[in-house]
Amino acid sequence: MENKKPQHESKTPPYISFSTFLTALNLISEHGVPNVIERGIFTNFSGLNQRLILLSFRFMGFTNDDYTPTEKLKEYAKADPEKRKEILGFLIKERFKKQTEILPNGTINQLRDSFDYTGVETSVKAKIVGFFVQAAKEAGYQISPYILKGTRTRGPRSTGSRRKQNGEGEEHNLTLPLDKKEKFGEGMTRLPIPIGHDKIWHITVSKDYTKDDVERFIQIIGIVLGIK
Repeated sequence: MENKKPQHESKTPPYISFSTFLTALNLISEHGVPNVIERGIFTNFSGLNQRLILLSFRFMGFTNDDYTPTEKLKEYAKADPEKRKEILGFLIKERFKKQTEILPNGTINQLRDSFDYTGVETSVKAKIVGFFVQAAKEAGYQISPYILKGTRTRGPRSTGSRRKQNGEGEEHNLTLPLDKKEKFGEGMTRLPIPIGHDKIWHITVSKDYTKDDVERFIQIIGIVLGIK
């Protein structure tokens, strides 16, 4: 029927970090598109992020409701970087029609209000806005400075900041992914660690690291960052 809304309109937009989403998308592109997109593909990520990745793929049109890959995902996986931006831009406009109209000259409050229909809590809506803006930037959309200013990530605070004293502020994902596609030196590998909007840290480690090594690293990095 003509008045029937597309199924994706009834789903909550992605509220995962866009950098995590893009890392997962590139992982699929690198290793080939499987028959079904499921959690076991994303063992590099936490259980929560695995779930959010699946939901974001579905909303964006990279999978069907049963998580089988769509032609857009297959097309994206084979495309060059410019073509990938074009595909992403097409899906963004299709999924976020109202929001893309706000992007060029709108304000951050207009953009936030455009997601009121989701009915989610304020903190989740902020993540939805963050995902959308970062995705739009990746696809090459023109974005109003009033929106960019409102979504800009804060720089690092001083060592005496409240965040470092109390472990508050932006969440740090210190779970080590096991992606070993980049190699640096004999027996070494470089690991990407998505930590937030458009932020990825990298560390170089021995390829034969153990669970104890990972736990020790998490303790040490926590001390260095002042969050332990």
